[in-house]
Amino acid sequence: VLSFTGTGAGAVTVGLAGNLSGVPVQTVQQAGFGVVSMIGIETVNINANAALTISGTAGDDAYQVQPTAAGSGNFTASSSGAVVATHPQFTYTNASTFTVDGGSGGFDNLGILGTEGVDTVTTTATTVAQAGGTVTLGTGLEQLTLSTLGGNDVVTLTGLTIPTTVDAGDGDDSVDGNTMTVGFTALGGAGG
Repeated sequence: VLSFTGTGAGAVTVGLAGNLSGVPVQTVQQAGFGVVSMIGIETVNINANAALTISGTAGDDAYQVQPTAAGSGNFTASSSGAVVATHPQFTYTNASTFTVDGGSGGFDNLGILGTEGVDTVTTTATTVAQAGGTVTLGTGLEQLTLSTLGGNDVVTLTGLTIPTTVDAGDGDDSVDGNTMTVGFTALGGAGG
């Protein structure tokens, strides 16, 4: 387990595209401070105390983010294509903003995970809000997938400009995309 605590003096960045003597590594760094390289770490706990940005690879990246409260949540990432890597399980707290950048190439998918309970998810052109937490859609993302799992979920889509899939899961769900200017896919499960 690696625990990283930012001082609040600058933004924190998690890099997924590091390389140390030919070995893929992940990095975490606060602006103005040295880089912490990670190899073989299974769990990373980040107390950002500032803005937190995840930066992807040149390959195909898949992110799974689950906001749990304002400035808090967890995420995983995997990479394939030009860069093949698995990354640790990350948790984060005290992030003033949380941004996911897709990286310099490949096809990058950001997944937002709900819970088995009742989820309320809203979007703008650049953000997804769920469970009191907000995820900012950074650069280089080609797909957004919202998975609210079970429960009677309410999803309201507004302003998104990238292809979006909503998997509302089981329950008596509501998906409203009547103000979307691009198409989206809605999937459901067993009703309530």
